[in-house]
Amino acid sequence: MDRPTPISRRGSPFATQLRPQLPGPFLLVVSVTLLVLFLLAVPVAERGPQVALPTAAETIPLDPTLATVLTVDQADMYVLDGRRVSAGDLPGLLESMAKAPRRPTLVVRGDATLPYRKIREVVQLAHQAGIPNVRLEVEHAK
Repeated sequence: MDRPTPISRRGSPFATQLRPQLPGPFLLVVSVTLLVLFLLAVPVAERGPQVALPTAAETIPLDPTLATVLTVDQADMYVLDGRRVSAGDLPGLLESMAKAPRRPTLVVRGDATLPYRKIREVVQLAHQAGIPNVRLEVEHAK
């Protein structure tokens, strides 16, 4: 004969008395151990790889006769070799520089507080114009 389904005190056949198989102190020890391992592993993972960057003494000196300096400021004003240039004229001037008989080096100079997105736009314009050698300089506040 079929045995009737046991019914709990709450009246549901699904809410039977289940007893944990693992004792409470064991779960506490395992939880604390995993927490400690996690807290030790996270700072190690956040450090990342150590990269040796070159120092200024190891860089190749720039010949000032072959360099063209483009200064960018916060107000989207550009100064190309001492003369003020508008943002619309900049691509044409960079293309004419790229077509010059000597391959110039473009030095993009910006303030330390200038957002990198503005510098990146200028570097992309230079590469699109055909200037392969672009260097970056940062002007620090005095």
